[in-house]
Amino acid sequence: MIAPPTEPKWMNGIRMIPSSTYFCDPKIRFSVLPRAKLGLYRAMRLKKVFHIFLHPHNLLTYPSLKDDLDNFLGTVAKKRDEGKLDVMTMGEFARVLGDGTKLRGV
Repeated sequence: MIAPPTEPKWMNGIRMIPSSTYFCDPKIRFSVLPRAKLGLYRAMRLKKVFHIFLHPHNLLTYPSLKDDLDNFLGTVAKKRDEGKLDVMTMGEFARVLGDGTKLRGV
């Protein structure tokens, strides 16, 4: 299953930015990186948000996950440097979106 792009939501005065994928899958670890990359490319094509999350303890529990994360972030950095992708923190993204009245093309 490809990690899906997501769309921010404004709910009860709180900005909700759902996650696209949890960057860890203990049952099928080999699938994390390909699913995340495919999801990223889909989000870029659709001009949507791709939001991963990861608990730092997973990097201790599954040491090979660090290599997958480095690979994924390398892809993200390359696309950002090519001008094909905006990368921002959750706080930066919430400020870009403003008060939720208009999503400005996201």
